[in-house]
Amino acid sequence: NAQNADAINQAISDGNTKMAKDHQAGDSIESQKSSAKQAIQAEANKVKAAIDADSSLTGTEKEQQKNAVDSAANADQANIDGLTNADDINAAKNHGIQDVDGKHVSGTPLDTQKSTAKSQITNEANKIKQAIENDTTLTQAEKNAQTAKVNADADAASKAIDNASDADSVNKAISDGTSNIDNDHVSKAPVDSQRLDALNQLDAQAAKVKQDIANDSTLTQAQKDVQTAKVDADASAGKQAIQNATDADSINKALSDNSGKIANDHQPGSSVDNQKDSNNTNLDAEATKVKNQIDADVSLTGKEKDQQKSNVESVKAAAEDKINAATNADGIKSAYDQGIKDIDAQYVPGKTSLPDQKANAKAQLDAQAAKIKQDIANDSTLTQIEKNEQSAMVDADKDSAESAIDNALDADAVNQAISDGNQKITSDH
Repeated sequence: NAQNADAINQAISDGNTKMAKDHQAGDSIESQKSSAKQAIQAEANKVKAAIDADSSLTGTEKEQQKNAVDSAANADQANIDGLTNADDINAAKNHGIQDVDGKHVSGTPLDTQKSTAKSQITNEANKIKQAIENDTTLTQAEKNAQTAKVNADADAASKAIDNASDADSVNKAISDGTSNIDNDHVSKAPVDSQRLDALNQLDAQAAKVKQDIANDSTLTQAQKDVQTAKVDADASAGKQAIQNATDADSINKALSDNSGKIANDHQPGSSVDNQKDSNNTNLDAEATKVKNQIDADVSLTGKEKDQQKSNVESVKAAAEDKINAATNADGIKSAYDQGIKDIDAQYVPGKTSLPDQKANAKAQLDAQAAKIKQDIANDSTLTQIEKNEQSAMVDADKDSAESAIDNALDADAVNQAISDGNQKITSDH
């Protein structure tokens, strides 16, 4: 557009001036390097903060990712130190920022981790509860108690998982819950050991009860023998039941049932004092019975009856003294049995039966009458008429005495008839 030389020169001068100003040098290379490295470090700090705030990561994972951030940042910064122009510096900066950003990798979402953790707790609880149920060393009561503890610890672990704010808390709740649940199953002594212990307890019970029986003063030796044999039989049956038992409950039941039977095998008798009173009463009854037998024996005289009844009272009193002095059932029984024998032995029926006594009495009267009649016949002081009269009186008194003998009800009456008849016959001369 210049119309003359001056305009042309002026355009040249203005253009040169403007073009000289168009070159604006950037920051120094060192300054750009420093800025680029700072930008990478700032991004690294931001990413590490994001990693720390990421609840889906565990502490270990966070440390690993943060270490990776630092390693990447350090490598990218070191790379910048070797660059010589702005373009390379900018490219290295952008690459470093992308590299650092890529080191933050979130884990499984926290809610998903919690759901998985609860399933793990449930599975562990079910496994341990089954192990408890299958444990033959535990009684049903112990199984119930341990199972309830598993349920409680599983619930507590689930609540801890719900309350967890990050992956570490979730994992700790899993670890603690699993440990607690596993520890809830506590086996007892092996079944064989429990059997042996039960057998020893049963032996001890049997020995104790047999000793109690042996020391029981209310029992006779025969009763002790019967009860001791029953203890031995029940102990033998109990041992077999224990040997057949396959778990803690059946072992305990066999021990309990048979221990009870063995304890019941000892049945004390009535008290020693009661036994004394009872046996003394029985002695009185026996003595009364024997004395009644004596009184009813028509072959005995009143004197003989009195003597025998007195003997009964004497041996009864002696037996009662022995019973009262006895200290146990055997002593009481021995004294009682001997007392009964002694009381029974005091009744001795008459040696001659009443019919024989009557026959003997009549023979005595016949002899006495014959003697008196002979005396009358030989009496020179009497006339024949007087002799006949007296002899007739003798016969009459003899007949009367014989009738009295026939009517006699006991030995005393027979003896009285003899005495009276002899007296009358004798006085007839």
